Amino acid sequence: MKTLIALLVVVGLISGVGCRSDEIVTPPSRQPYLPSYAEPGPIVVQFVDTVTESTAEQFFLGWGFSDYRIYSVEDVQYGSIKVPFGEETQWIGRFKGSPLVKDAFQVFVMVQA
Repeated sequence: MKTLIALLVVVGLISGVGCRSDEIVTPPSRQPYLPSYAEPGPIVVQFVDTVTESTAEQFFLGWGFSDYRIYSVEDVQYGSIKVPFGEETQWIGRFKGSPLVKDAFQVFVMVQA
């Protein structure tokens, strides 16, 4: 239950990562399974329990990213990052392949139609 609550807190915190609500741009081609009111959002990375905040930062910097957010919930580090549109699945696979990562998934942001 604590993990679910922590995840909901993280998702709530990151819903605006990388852009303000007035900067949302409709992607050039929408995935067919997305409703018209959902936009691809950031990728959330949950790190294994032993990862510190500085290690999580180095993880993203090592991939060449500089615009990321790190959150600590009950001593578990989470990160959120926007990746280029259309490359989300590839990046999730890369992140999940790291021994530092427990899970990675994409968040979808609800927007006004």
